[in-house]
Amino acid sequence: MSFFAALVRILIAGMLLALAGSAAAQQAYPAKPIKVIVSFPPGGATDVVARVLAQRLSERLKQPVLVENRPGAGGAIGTEFTAKAAPDGYTLTFTANNHVIRPHLSKELRFDPQKDFTFVAMVGNLPSAFIVNPALPATTIAQFVQHARTRPGKLTYGSWGVGSSPHVRIEMFKAENKLDLLHVPFQGAAPALTAVMSAQVDMMMIPLAMVEGHHRTGRIRMLGVTTARRSPAAPDVATFAEQGVPLTGGSWQGFVGPANIPAEIVTLLNREINAMVENPQMRETLAKNGIEVSTSTPQAFKAYVDSEYEFWGRAIRMANIPKE
Repeated sequence: MSFFAALVRILIAGMLLALAGSAAAQQAYPAKPIKVIVSFPPGGATDVVARVLAQRLSERLKQPVLVENRPGAGGAIGTEFTAKAAPDGYTLTFTANNHVIRPHLSKELRFDPQKDFTFVAMVGNLPSAFIVNPALPATTIAQFVQHARTRPGKLTYGSWGVGSSPHVRIEMFKAENKLDLLHVPFQGAAPALTAVMSAQVDMMMIPLAMVEGHHRTGRIRMLGVTTARRSPAAPDVATFAEQGVPLTGGSWQGFVGPANIPAEIVTLLNREINAMVENPQMRETLAKNGIEVSTSTPQAFKAYVDSEYEFWGRAIRMANIPKE
């Protein structure tokens, strides 16, 4: 055998071994720990749910699933980290509708919220409540609107920052009802809620799970909820739909990763996450954290996020919230 023929054989054997190794690596996924980025500080609603899910997902995948907090810039820092990670399925972000809100508010975002991600699995929706301080003379949303119209510029509402979903929702509500309300931003949902309870501000939109108990004890009053049906925890509170109040744009949570994760890995993760959250015990756990489970295929999740991106863009323009 000539030297050239021997060299060709060696090269072909090397290529076959590399291909076999690559195929084995794909079949073995996951072969190492998976990192789940949370773009917010520890202890918040998104972080708490992410840690519950990570623990169960670790059990299903037989690999550690580790939550890493990368807060800052309204969630942009952690989201950018994931966008630039290797598309191998080992870096994911557990994100919420901030993913499609923040891009409409930032002039210098260094990622595309639609093109730079693989949409892996939706987990569910986070219903909200329209709450007021109990001293306010209103028990329905219509009564609040009537009261606010007689006091232009006098009533205040809280949120956890410019561009947060409660801020945009109330700005839309103002525009639709021709109200003059003053926005008071806080560093998080908890301090904003405390401000409503202490009458530092008059009202806000907030995750339902955070205020069910306070409604029962009379520390706040719910005027409406965004659930499809009345909440068992607050059966006396009518839904937005019952009160004829239009409500579009969701408050969702789910897993995304860098663009171009191999399809077989996305399929595996989607199947395992869906099975995990649809388990009755996990449904109950998520319900305690205010999550209504809603699963989908990766393709349906991507289509939903695209529609959300368009909705929040229109909402922000309608509310005249400038980019920073």
